[in-house]
Amino acid sequence: MALYPELCAVARGCGYALAVHGSLGRDFDLIAVPWTPEAVSDAELVEALRSFCGGRVFEAKSETDGTVGPNPTAKPHGRMAWSLHLIHPATIKAPYLDISVMPRIHLKP
Repeated sequence: MALYPELCAVARGCGYALAVHGSLGRDFDLIAVPWTPEAVSDAELVEALRSFCGGRVFEAKSETDGTVGPNPTAKPHGRMAWSLHLIHPATIKAPYLDISVMPRIHLKP
């Protein structure tokens, strides 16, 4: 959890609010919500977080059946989810961030 305040600062600098969700048992689940009109794209946010923590983006591997899929993965309500690995995922119980980013919506005045 000590990483969380620093990740929040990175997200804030990109125009996002960052919140923790989930059990924190298997991974570190985060939700990023665009907060300012200047919020960067979801890919730019994840790259800023990746760069900060030195993580790597690998293809996502299913915990249930071991199949490999895209990273990011499309989720309900337009959010995209990235697995950001802090060490190589082949390592047993390797820590990773599971980051869900809500889409930016540009409203017309």
